[in-house]
Amino acid sequence: MFYSRSHKLCGSFGKREVVNRSNGNTLLCAKCCLGNLCNAALCGQTGLPSVGPVCFNCDQASTPSSCNTIAQCGRDEVCHLEKTLSSLTHATLYKSGCLLKTHCDRLAQSLTLIGRRRYDKTVITGNDLQLQCCDSNVCNHGKVSSASSTTLTTAAVTPTHNSILSHQGACTRGPCVHGQCFENSTDYVCQCENGWTGKNCDNSTSTTIATSSTTSTTTTSTTSTRPTTTTKLTVPGDCLELRAITRVSGVYNIRPAGMFQTIDVYCDMATDGGGWTVFQRRVNGSVDFYQNFSLYENGFGDVHGEHWLGLKYVHAMTSKAQTELRVDLMAAEGSTVYEVFPNFRLSASPDYRLHVDKGNGTAGDDYGLSYHNGNSFSTYDHDGDHDCAKQCHGGRWYNDCAFVNFNGRYVTPGTADTSCAHAGISYYNFKQGASMAETKMMFRRV
Repeated sequence: MFYSRSHKLCGSFGKREVVNRSNGNTLLCAKCCLGNLCNAALCGQTGLPSVGPVCFNCDQASTPSSCNTIAQCGRDEVCHLEKTLSSLTHATLYKSGCLLKTHCDRLAQSLTLIGRRRYDKTVITGNDLQLQCCDSNVCNHGKVSSASSTTLTTAAVTPTHNSILSHQGACTRGPCVHGQCFENSTDYVCQCENGWTGKNCDNSTSTTIATSSTTSTTTTSTTSTRPTTTTKLTVPGDCLELRAITRVSGVYNIRPAGMFQTIDVYCDMATDGGGWTVFQRRVNGSVDFYQNFSLYENGFGDVHGEHWLGLKYVHAMTSKAQTELRVDLMAAEGSTVYEVFPNFRLSASPDYRLHVDKGNGTAGDDYGLSYHNGNSFSTYDHDGDHDCAKQCHGGRWYNDCAFVNFNGRYVTPGTADTSCAHAGISYYNFKQGASMAETKMMFRRV
């Protein structure tokens, strides 16, 4: 059992001087040492396993150094410390723990100081104000000065939805009286609550109401100006609607058309004018896409990285207006192509049939996504007549079976998964059966 002792109970040479024990156990070894987690190697122990670093691990702490629990990270993980704002109290909180290396700056040459958390070469946005990464034991505990740890360096992250601050500080003063503040390239923009307008959401759009009261002896007429306002905040329906407020790519909260619940989505505000709602992302194989129909319907993964948004949400957002689908692909050697498919929509549950027109772009569509037009969505437990989902280890609109298999098994980019024809993460018109390094599927109203 590892535990701490007072300095007074230890001798100058590291051996404990107290010999009397009241619990009846035989004392076999008692040693002391100074240093972070140094007692993992005392009394003949081999020390910490050679996996990842040991990191402080707290979901919410009031200060960077108030966390007192630790976690053993995996081989591909590092420590992180994240500064956030509470969406309820707006208090500053700190989150710490283990984080996949791929969620930190993947362009860094060394993990000694990884720096900013990134997604698709774009700084992650949202409630994150600062996120710092480091790769030595307990290095994510505030300002670390120990020689055995790496000092964290701050990398400010641009906040967007549900956030009070911006990287320029324009929102710090709380200029939006009845609304939500967003940064843009030069200033700030307020998203006003219903009933309010103006740059700072301080002008009421409500009309005045005249009232009168009469008694039997004296007639009195009184007029009062009483604004009738609604304080409900209008939640955007998709990323295109958000484009009028911000041009910063990141995670935002939206309410799909016809639905009561709100969801987090990743909005691509940089590609071809922005306003794209991302519903599929593959970058490193960290998320298993061989999932059942329920998960494909409701979504899975991490919206900041690899994820599937959910068929029911895609249906809700594509069935009410004309929509285009865009697919972006990256091959093993880094070459990229894209294809845009007009008139994209999904039918209702349980089929969620794919409807797209012929694509145009640089990826090609002779044996592309339009080949699967009109097919229902299949998973290993919801596969119709083809059994393709099991053969190709994925979930897709299969058509005997697949020329396109973005949700297949993530194998080494450039290699082929031979479990079925054109398996792996493949697009036949681009690299034939060779698996992609990255894929992204997103849609936008037109």
